[in-house]
Amino acid sequence: MKVLIFIFFLSLGYSQWSSFHLSGLDIETKETKLLFRYAGLGSTNQPLTSINGLKRVSIGFSLNKGFSNSGLMPLINGQLKVSWNLALRGRMSNYSTKAGTVQLYGWGMKFVPGSKNMPSKWKLLFDLGNFNSFRQFKSNTIQFLAIRSTTLKRFPINIGLGANIINISQNHLSNTLIPNKLKLQSNFINIGTTLNLLSYKIKPQLWLGMDYNLFSISFVETF
Repeated sequence: MKVLIFIFFLSLGYSQWSSFHLSGLDIETKETKLLFRYAGLGSTNQPLTSINGLKRVSIGFSLNKGFSNSGLMPLINGQLKVSWNLALRGRMSNYSTKAGTVQLYGWGMKFVPGSKNMPSKWKLLFDLGNFNSFRQFKSNTIQFLAIRSTTLKRFPINIGLGANIINISQNHLSNTLIPNKLKLQSNFINIGTTLNLLSYKIKPQLWLGMDYNLFSISFVETF
């Protein structure tokens, strides 16, 4: 846990956070839609974490970087194991930039089909996310993701297929006529792995879509 706290405060001091600033951008531009997709995917993005044995809780810190956007998005996430095949997930972030304040929170669940003695290699994830860029826009996102766990030369690999639906309400108004509402849908492939470091798990992930790509790295501890 001390390592996670150190990483968090180190990143606060040296990272440039994503601002999600809309001034000068029209709603129909590619840059604006990429910004909305970044917010939607970030508010529902959380690493796949298995809590084994008698442990029931995981806490992690994530850094997200969109390939088409500047800056990083920090997240604190957690998971509570309810039963062998069901876990509740949650994430949040709150930070300030020169362009304003960004607030994010989300929740969801992970379900493992099969039986306790023979669990499926597939995991089903359902997540909701809310994102607010102060005086710019708000988004509500629903995400569905199916992930299959496998190994490649004894190296753990997770490969998933999913989609998210983003509903945006704009607060920013420019000189052009901008609709107040917008709806976007993204389909994507998720690829991730897990690296062990002492009692911590390092989880890099790639989110690859036709219209948006994102990289995420998480540092997780279970207890």
